[in-house]
Amino acid sequence: MFPAYSTIKNEKSENQPDWLKNDSYIPNTVTTSAHQALKEEITDHGEDDYDRTSEDNEIDSTSDVEEILVPSREKAKPKKSKKDDKKKKSEKKKKRHKHHKKEADKAVESSKHIKLDESKTVSSRKFFLEEFLGKTPEFSFCIDRTKDKNNLIYDTLYKMHQASRHLNVTSCLGLQRNQSVILQEKRSKRKKKTENRYYTNDKLTSQKNVIDLAKSNSQKAMLPITEQFLSVEANSCHDVLVETTANPLGIYDKATTMYIQGKALETVNVEKVNSHSSESENTKETFDDWVKRHVAEYNKRLRDNPNDTELWLEFVKFQDSTIPKEVLLCKPSEQEKRKKRGLFIHEKKVAILEKALQTNPACLNLKMAHLDLCDLWDSKKLISEWKKLVFVHINNCYLWKKYLYFLQCHFVSFSFSSILSEYHRCLSTLCTVMEGSIKTHPALPNTSLHMLEIFIEMCDFMKQCGHTEKAVASYQALIEYNLYYPVSLRALPHKDKVLVFEAFWDSGVARFGESQAEGWAKWFDKKGDNLSLITTSMRVEGENEIEDKIIEQKLDRCQTWMKLENVRETHNWLPWRPDVSSGETEDQCEDPDRLVLFDDIISCLFPIEDKKMKLTLILGFLKLANVHNANVVVSHRKDEFQQLETQSARDFNISRLSIPDVEFLPQIHETFVRNIFQQCLPCFTKVGQTKITEHWIEYHLGKLNDVTDKKQRKAKAKEVRKFVKGLLKLEDNRNNLELYDRYAQLEWTLGDVEAARRVYDTVLESNTAELNEGSPPSESLVCLCSHYVQLEMGLLGEQEVQRANQHKALQIICQMVHCPYQQEGTSKSLQILKAKQAYTNYINRVLKDGSESGDHILNWTVCYALLQYITEGLTPTVDVYEHMIEKVSKMEDKSPLGNLEKLHEDLYVSYVQFLQWHLKHNIAPLSMLRNVLQMALEAHPQSSRLLWIFIELESQSNIAGRVRRYFNHSLPSSTSTVPWLMAISAELRRLTQLTEHSQAFYEPGAPFRLRSLFERAVENPVTQHCPLIWRLFLKFESELGDSQRLQGVLYRGLQQCPWAKALYFDGIAYFPNKLQEIVDLMTEKEVRVRAPLEEIDLLIGHVEDDDKTMENETDSDNEDNMQTETVT
Repeated sequence: MFPAYSTIKNEKSENQPDWLKNDSYIPNTVTTSAHQALKEEITDHGEDDYDRTSEDNEIDSTSDVEEILVPSREKAKPKKSKKDDKKKKSEKKKKRHKHHKKEADKAVESSKHIKLDESKTVSSRKFFLEEFLGKTPEFSFCIDRTKDKNNLIYDTLYKMHQASRHLNVTSCLGLQRNQSVILQEKRSKRKKKTENRYYTNDKLTSQKNVIDLAKSNSQKAMLPITEQFLSVEANSCHDVLVETTANPLGIYDKATTMYIQGKALETVNVEKVNSHSSESENTKETFDDWVKRHVAEYNKRLRDNPNDTELWLEFVKFQDSTIPKEVLLCKPSEQEKRKKRGLFIHEKKVAILEKALQTNPACLNLKMAHLDLCDLWDSKKLISEWKKLVFVHINNCYLWKKYLYFLQCHFVSFSFSSILSEYHRCLSTLCTVMEGSIKTHPALPNTSLHMLEIFIEMCDFMKQCGHTEKAVASYQALIEYNLYYPVSLRALPHKDKVLVFEAFWDSGVARFGESQAEGWAKWFDKKGDNLSLITTSMRVEGENEIEDKIIEQKLDRCQTWMKLENVRETHNWLPWRPDVSSGETEDQCEDPDRLVLFDDIISCLFPIEDKKMKLTLILGFLKLANVHNANVVVSHRKDEFQQLETQSARDFNISRLSIPDVEFLPQIHETFVRNIFQQCLPCFTKVGQTKITEHWIEYHLGKLNDVTDKKQRKAKAKEVRKFVKGLLKLEDNRNNLELYDRYAQLEWTLGDVEAARRVYDTVLESNTAELNEGSPPSESLVCLCSHYVQLEMGLLGEQEVQRANQHKALQIICQMVHCPYQQEGTSKSLQILKAKQAYTNYINRVLKDGSESGDHILNWTVCYALLQYITEGLTPTVDVYEHMIEKVSKMEDKSPLGNLEKLHEDLYVSYVQFLQWHLKHNIAPLSMLRNVLQMALEAHPQSSRLLWIFIELESQSNIAGRVRRYFNHSLPSSTSTVPWLMAISAELRRLTQLTEHSQAFYEPGAPFRLRSLFERAVENPVTQHCPLIWRLFLKFESELGDSQRLQGVLYRGLQQCPWAKALYFDGIAYFPNKLQEIVDLMTEKEVRVRAPLEEIDLLIGHVEDDDKTMENETDSDNEDNMQTETVT
């Protein structure tokens, strides 16, 4: 390339291309000494000069060949002083190209003493792997002499080019299993925030007009250019750069191209719209854009329809979805940010509702929603606004419920007497509305049903506050008033009936539930003559002796108070009444709160005419009396009061955190419950009597299940059998098929399968005439056959499936429709075909009629499905269930209690249980069961039965991801406490399994996940007032041992549930040193305190004084003895 500089030829290679051959080029090597000399020369001139010259230096660091320093033809100029350099500093900046020549001369001058060794020159070409083939390992390498100018400037290597190590030591020899060693390097706490070099997902989602590469469209406009980067899409060049005669360079968009072509303006507009729509379809919408688009849509719809109140409420509900996931899932250290965001959303909702009320001032739903969100107002102002709203709409039961719910949960204004007076005012006002005394406000539909629900909620409230006597007396009064009223008083108005009832209440006779109670009607007919007065049989003996034993134990003040309070609560739960026979009066009552006068219950009296509502009243009283029965359902309510009910942890299988419930004294409790069942049976018809009797049997089975000792359980089982046989011997129950069915199930559960089969066979033989008729069998007979078939197949019991069992089940199924029953023999194919056709006809007729109960339809469906399974297999059975579920979902439910909804849930439960049974005895994919269960939970997300099946199914695997994903998705939209409690139960179950198997170290985040779930539950408006969740949260934190966090949870729980005495009791158990503080708070809120602290102090002091006197007496006796001995 430069012939004038050299004529030395390099050794040519045969394989070297011709265009690389240059005889005038000499690759020389710069030795290490040259580098050192150059570094010293640069150091003398300073770093600034080097920085300026390094950019324009001819030595290219990226080159693969080595360049030599060519001697300059000009003489090196002498060095200049520093003053001259400073004077000409500004000129050098303007003429940097001149400094290039000067610096090159300096480099040449410094390199004169360097002798180039031609023998050590290395070829400048690249080395390839093929050139090292055949060489020895000593020469199989190459030397790269390319300079790295950074090494001349910095003293050390770049930190990313150095090997680093991290200490991660957790174990050491000699340590035990539960010990560990943690070594960490000290790092600076302050970290500088630097801009990321590459784009992250957060940056991409925050940008606008981000192109979605997953979508492709041939018709696209120019790619949108963002402020910081350009998004590239696949095949974008082919789509955009389209060369045509009007667009030769391919740089115009379609609108410009068509304009050049002379297209019409309308066409251009259409193409613009199409291009914009295609661009928007392929643009991935960010979260902010999604929120803005929906807000714009809501604003437009509300401007067009400002009177659409449902749309306003929907817009308010939409504000919850505007919170980004980053805020919802923030770290514990960023909770303040989450609270600020929540407060902003809260204020925004209030502003929307205020604007909605300007256009709709008379809308009740908007006013209630507005008051629900105005919790930041002054307490007096907020209560006055609620009272004004209730005064205007005194006949609205739902408004009354919202108002009472607000008062009960408002900590500032809460007191037991004020809330109870509002309950009484609500019931008396609605009773007046039902009578028609208020002409301006007529009674709304189902007012009596809502009044009964409010009454049950009031009694639960009194029990949770500790005033159990008032709750029991209220139930007794309402039951006597509606179930035992005299027939001659039927035509009298409500006020006159109450006056007559007052005389009965104050007469001193036994009331409902008490021994020898005969009722209001008999008292009225006999005018009170020869009726049993209240005796001491319902009183507890030996209470003072128990208290004396507790005091004699000399426990501390807190434990003594807790034990005395518990004893008095379990013994004194019935109202105190004076024993007239012994001359007692009301003034002799030691505790005035135990005395319930007629003025305390007069507002609770209202007429109930419906038989089903009367049965609901009895079941509510049994629930108040701690009759734990899963089948006792008060009503299908879905309002706010559902979370305030007294719920037991055993109902949700929460066994790890055992929450103690208030248990009454067994001796008095069993007698009282037996009296309730016996006295209410004559007040109902055959259907009601059967329901109550079934609950009675369930109550005894519950008592049997509580016994764990084998001998005691065997003796208890004999008592239960004897009790059920005694019920069947009654004249009214001799032909009751439902009770015989329940007795047979009892025998099957206790293990006597042959006895159960004998009962079933005897019942079927006695009803052969009914089965041979052309008409379908009765509902009770179908129910009995369905249970018999399921027991034989193993769906209800633990019986193993055998071929003989399936054969017998097939005979029973065929017998239900047309064939005489035979215990032995075979069912012919023709009979099976006729049975299938008969089942199809019966089911279609029942669905078309719509008058049958849901249980009757369910039993027919189960029998038909099992018939298909035994004869044809799994697929026809699945078709039967899916067909019935689809049919029921399309039917219109006219019942206010939601019977069709319950039937739909029962069908899904039966379907899922059948698939579980099939997977247990056959090989089938688990995904089939999971898909059905997922559809069932989508239709009924609040079903505790379906949720428990789901948890049981997924707990068989060690992976909890599916359960957690489901609850994370469903809990935010839940309107009931059941899903939250089931989610807590699932996490507790998993934590228990990990702890028992010593596998907690495999999932160390399980306790923190459970704590996060508790925090979400207590912050959710649906569950934040549930006492059971707060008690579980307290128990969980107490096991972890963080007392400061436990104290915070306690005070938060008391603020949300100021009426729950159990929370106060738990707080005293966890913090004994705060006994005085918590008891003072209970006294302020009028929560029942049966053992005042002053009394405890007196009792403890009295015992101490007695001990001192005893010690003094013993000392004096000893001194006397000593004196006598000395005298002697």
